[in-house]
Amino acid sequence: MALALKLLRATPQELAGFFREEMRRSPGDDLKRRFLVMRWSQVDPAGCLEAMAAAGGPEAWSAVMAAWMDRDAKAAAAWFLNHSALIPVAGRRTLTEELMARSGDERLFSVDPGDGSDVSGSDTMRENFLTSLWKSSPAEALRRIGTPDAPGEYFGQAAQIMESWARQDPEAMRAWVDLEKHPNMKAGYMAAAVAGFADADLGRAADWLAREKVATSQLQDAMGDLLTRWGGVAPLEALTWGRRSLEVGEGGGGDEMLGRVFTEASKKGLVQALGLLAEAGFDEAATIRICRQWGGPDDPALSKEIWRELRNVPAGKARSILVESIALDFGWAAAADPALAAELASLTDSPADRKMLEAAILRTGSNDSGEAGLAVLRDPALPVTTDHVYNTARLRPAEVATALLQRPDATPEHYAQLISGWEEVDPAAAARWVQALPTSAQARSAAAEMAFYWGADDAAAASGWVAGLPASPERD
Repeated sequence: MALALKLLRATPQELAGFFREEMRRSPGDDLKRRFLVMRWSQVDPAGCLEAMAAAGGPEAWSAVMAAWMDRDAKAAAAWFLNHSALIPVAGRRTLTEELMARSGDERLFSVDPGDGSDVSGSDTMRENFLTSLWKSSPAEALRRIGTPDAPGEYFGQAAQIMESWARQDPEAMRAWVDLEKHPNMKAGYMAAAVAGFADADLGRAADWLAREKVATSQLQDAMGDLLTRWGGVAPLEALTWGRRSLEVGEGGGGDEMLGRVFTEASKKGLVQALGLLAEAGFDEAATIRICRQWGGPDDPALSKEIWRELRNVPAGKARSILVESIALDFGWAAAADPALAAELASLTDSPADRKMLEAAILRTGSNDSGEAGLAVLRDPALPVTTDHVYNTARLRPAEVATALLQRPDATPEHYAQLISGWEEVDPAAAARWVQALPTSAQARSAAAEMAFYWGADDAAAASGWVAGLPASPERD
């Protein structure tokens, strides 16, 4: 206790004297001198380190430097720049890198680690410097990272900086990004920053992404991730925002984005999620499009619960789409696991759902002949989706065509998807079938689909076929 009080009250000069006395008394390492060194490092770290180096004793210089960096990393770096040779070579490079991370003193790039290596070109040193710099000046750190042609690993660090900056000062971050002129760089910065921005306000983060009209994959992925997150915490808000702000319908990417929100909402209840679509103002056509984008959750148990809940969903096109989407989500796993297939079949009391499940399992398996899909098409009591028609038509097109002719509920969209699948395997046969159809909305839809897809593959053949059709406004 007396020694501790003596050291606590001592001046730096007195501590230096105690150290010299201890070194004469016992050059080896001991607990008393360690306590002395740690106290001395608190009041005069530079003097302590220089004395230890001069004495050549086995002192804990790394502990002294660590404590000094905790208190004043910039002062520790400034001393090290002029005294790096006093630090043993075995630890000099590591200390240089640590000081760079803690102080951001750019002059440390000039330190000689003494082991023949060069820290000036070190990726670790650069990363540590930028990490330190962004804490005081994110904009300067980003400027240092480089141009749109900078290596990918540098852009990865820029992404980390953007996300952290967006959490700390979103308005400053947004203002800085808005000044970026290069569209790809701007898109990359926005995609990186939006996760941090969303921590404070999901809606404003979504507005920020949506106003950028440059459609890059980075921004689309970022929007998808953002809406997935939003759908997990406030799905009605996300759906309402999406209906107002996203480009939905044919040719737009909004349906896929809203499908992510709907998927997240369905984890808390499928019927409730469908109710949210109606509450958000989506009509039947939009609801069907969004249901088509349903993607299974990662949790198999949750997917099973959603499949079970289908029994509570009212009959209609949206339900048919969901049955097929959810069945397909299980397809690969159930095709390889008969026990899972049997369990899923037992979770529904609908024979129609079981048939759709069977068709989905066969479709995703390696031996799909199209027979299960045809069985669904041939049963007029079972609802059929356009996706189902397309996928079965790629395997058994002529039989799908015959089945559709027998279904009074077959729509122009069903006919279009038949031709879309048939054209992939035998466009000439598809064209002959379309040409023989009596005039109807379904026939016109099939002809338009035939001309579009065949024209893309073989313009000359498609043009000759169109010229042979009966005269009509649609042909011309």
